Amino acid sequence: MKNKQGMSLIEVIFYTAIIAIVFILVVNSLSIVIKAFNQGRVSIKINNSAETAMERMTREIRFAYDVDDSSVLGSSPGHLVLNTYSTSSPEVTTLIEFYIDSGKLMIKEGDMTADQLTSSDLSVTNLIFREIIASSISKAVKIEMTLQGSSGNYQKIENFYNTAILRKSY
Repeated sequence: MKNKQGMSLIEVIFYTAIIAIVFILVVNSLSIVIKAFNQGRVSIKINNSAETAMERMTREIRFAYDVDDSSVLGSSPGHLVLNTYSTSSPEVTTLIEFYIDSGKLMIKEGDMTADQLTSSDLSVTNLIFREIIASSISKAVKIEMTLQGSSGNYQKIENFYNTAILRKSY
């Protein structure tokens, strides 16, 4: 009986091919997982930011008694100015503004400095406010907003809509 030492060339090529196939499968699987992670992260950021912004705009619209004439309605970028009562005195009117600045949704209350409502790494690409007058005393505002986000080479654009009635208008 001969004692074998080493492997033949065919065995080396065969085992190398198997290892290469396994390596390619692992790399492709990791690539798919990373892509799915990036997509999920962008989707979560967009949805969280939109939920926060829409909730704040809806709340402020509901507490307003009128839409100011200086508002830019029906086109993008929209600029919504709400007339609302001051929390300190019901006779004093305060202006609350929603607008886009450098792709970020901003809110400005009275004389205070503006605050950002959307995440820094997202961009508001469309913001339209439409005033709906249902009767002589009831008003509503429809909001249309588009958010865009990206991570790596993945980019997502999503539209959001909401309508809120100015409860203090009637």
